[in-house]
Amino acid sequence: AWQLTSFSALTTGHDTDLPDHDARMIGTTSVDDESPTGIFAFPRGARAGTCLHQIFEEIDFVATKETARQATVKRTLEAHGFTNHWVDVIETMLEKVLRTPLDGSGSLCLSQVKRSRRVDEMAFYFPLLELRAADLRRLLSKYNFGGNNITPGGIVQFDFKSVSGFMHGYIDLVFETDGRFYIADYKSNHLGNHFEDYRPEALEAVMVCQQYTLQYLVYTLAVHRFLGQRVVGYDYDRHFGGVYYLFLRGMDPARADNGVFFDRPSRQLIEAADALLMGDR
Repeated sequence: AWQLTSFSALTTGHDTDLPDHDARMIGTTSVDDESPTGIFAFPRGARAGTCLHQIFEEIDFVATKETARQATVKRTLEAHGFTNHWVDVIETMLEKVLRTPLDGSGSLCLSQVKRSRRVDEMAFYFPLLELRAADLRRLLSKYNFGGNNITPGGIVQFDFKSVSGFMHGYIDLVFETDGRFYIADYKSNHLGNHFEDYRPEALEAVMVCQQYTLQYLVYTLAVHRFLGQRVVGYDYDRHFGGVYYLFLRGMDPARADNGVFFDRPSRQLIEAADALLMGDR
């Protein structure tokens, strides 16, 4: 019996045809005696996550007209039941996120990505002949998935019933720059009330705990298959730039490493995973 599955279905047993806007966060909120300020004080949960995702989907990253962006922020906050006193907080967060360097050289920022070079909420469906958790775990271990970012214990977490049919989902953002394509996923997770709580080591722990690693493997396969059909002479190493998980509350241009998780699965892993999903064992 073929069926439609998704990252949420694999990891929670429950599926939805809606984008996963941080609705399944588990155990990622820290206890802090201090009263939070700024974006750290912004409400948490699925409603807040959906609101922030919609704002990023609707704004122009390179727009210089602050009034247009402010109008979008105000309208979206109101639509999700948040008062206008959050407008300045969200605008400050947006400016920090858009201007935070995403690469080591500081040459890549979302503020440079034109709307014509991005696809928001990219929906995908791709076939899988049969996917078994044990086969996937063996494959990920063989290719050292994520290097030091993912421990063997994290791979052991990947457990689900065998499934055949179609994988589907929604990718927050796919963008292109200098001929390379990137995936970005916005995360509104509250990890603490200080920027230090969003350092790389904290993000790696959350990525494993929430099984976001499996999520971006699925996303990478979807984009890999799509580009293979659409880009003439497509080559993974040349055209696919990698995956960014952007933890919005912790990003700041003055703290370049904060709030940004990056990985680029090896070509060997992606090609082997692609073959595995088509039944080649």
